[in-house]
Amino acid sequence: MVRNLTMRALTREGFQCDGASDGNEALALADCTQYAAVVTDLRMPNMHGHALAVELLSREHHPLLFVLTAATEPRMAKDLLYRGVADVLYKPIDYLLLAAKVRERVDASVAFTPKLDQVDATLQKKDNPKAFEAPMQVVGSGNMPPAIDRVEFQQGLSRIAEVMPASEAVLTVYQMTQSDTFDSQQLAGAIAKHDLLATEVIQLANTPFYNPNGLKISQLDRASLQFGQKRIGQLALAANAQAAMLGIESFPLKTDSVWRRSVAAGIAMELLIVRGFHYDLAEGLLLCATTQELGRVLLASLLPKHYERAFRSCLDLNQSIFEVEQATLPQSQNEVMCTAIEGWNVPGESFAPLKHLHKNYASVSLLPEPLRTKTELVKIAGLIAKVAIGAWEPWDHVELPTNELLDRLGPLSIATIIKEVKGHIACINAFESPVWGSARNSTSSQAVVSTSLPYYDASSTSYDFLADVLASMNVNLLSCKSPTESQAGLICNCVGVRSPGLLTLFGDAEAKKKIVVICDSQDADYYRAFERTIVVPSSYAALKRALGAR
Repeated sequence: MVRNLTMRALTREGFQCDGASDGNEALALADCTQYAAVVTDLRMPNMHGHALAVELLSREHHPLLFVLTAATEPRMAKDLLYRGVADVLYKPIDYLLLAAKVRERVDASVAFTPKLDQVDATLQKKDNPKAFEAPMQVVGSGNMPPAIDRVEFQQGLSRIAEVMPASEAVLTVYQMTQSDTFDSQQLAGAIAKHDLLATEVIQLANTPFYNPNGLKISQLDRASLQFGQKRIGQLALAANAQAAMLGIESFPLKTDSVWRRSVAAGIAMELLIVRGFHYDLAEGLLLCATTQELGRVLLASLLPKHYERAFRSCLDLNQSIFEVEQATLPQSQNEVMCTAIEGWNVPGESFAPLKHLHKNYASVSLLPEPLRTKTELVKIAGLIAKVAIGAWEPWDHVELPTNELLDRLGPLSIATIIKEVKGHIACINAFESPVWGSARNSTSSQAVVSTSLPYYDASSTSYDFLADVLASMNVNLLSCKSPTESQAGLICNCVGVRSPGLLTLFGDAEAKKKIVVICDSQDADYYRAFERTIVVPSSYAALKRALGAR
């Protein structure tokens, strides 16, 4: 109860909060996320708050520490303040005062913390005094854009309602779907007032997933029955955001490509629910899946100069836009999208997974259930959409779920889902939309010519997600049963597995130079003997370039 009240007060002060039930869980979260502040109790199970504070304070870039305690522990409080804790607050807690203190200290800390590039310059000057004899400013396409502080960022976000307003017609539809008092004809009449929503409802109702009989549906009332009232409510909110994209100039983002991936993610989400028997988790998942890329379009409109530099730096530095956003923005694009949806008076539980999509799978695994599973499903739906559409952009972030995660989510049959999503998208593209016109059929940014490369899967698992990802990038994989079948430019999938046999087979240094090993970050050191090692997550451009693919 104390933790929940504290988080609620901090959220009102503008913080994004993660909760942990003990010190061990807190350290696991801190290993994956750079927090501005940590608020901790002292008496906790498994790890005492004092031990947690000491461990966090020993780290080079530690967060501000705020400790809650009873007045009967003054010696420990003095010790913590001596070690560097920002403040010790005594129970009973005034939660609003606590949140205000944390906000004040964090803002002060940000204001007086030197930028990372200034720190780097200082260290380089110490190592090479002549390197910075004259003041120098480097501005070019290859530079990471400067970080935006929280104050400037919030000023930009103040225009969210202007850029992505809530359509009265859409909100009416959403509110009707939350009640059982309206029939299909009344709902169809409300849907008809929003062109994009009406088009998508008809199109989706005619896809094989919703219409296995194949009888063409052209009336909105029948489509509403076929599609389902709850789904329409979520789709209405997504359509509101998608319609707003029409008026957004966000080069080089292609709004038609984002739309297609959003629709594909929604279809993938529905299939994941069915295949994995996750019916009890379905609430809000369609909304999260279809809007998971729209926050970036919104941010590119609110911060155009920043994103212009961000996309250039992605191309020059082989980084993903996700990595640039993490380094330069106080919030992820998904969290910004949550702010927009929140402004439409939608309950928070309907889009809760969206707040956590910027976290890697290891961090997501620490979330409480059912939020963990829902977030994992939405992330996987987004990846399936990219693979099915094949409309990769150079700055896309490529992150693969482990096979253990896929097994935990049930018999999903990812390969079948990808195939079905492709079929559904083909059905949707056959329609002519009065809103989007021919934009849906625009070509993707990937090259038409494919590159053929020998491929060996060292993971020996039932499903190889990497193979489908590479195939969607126009890399033609020539499957090898053994890594010795072809040593010339061989790609070895070692994601999530350590293969001692691979190291033994290619003991010769020259042989290792011909092998491309793709692994995750935790096994990067294990495969360091191979000069051509690709670590995922990675950007699309970095992955393609490392493979030598065109």
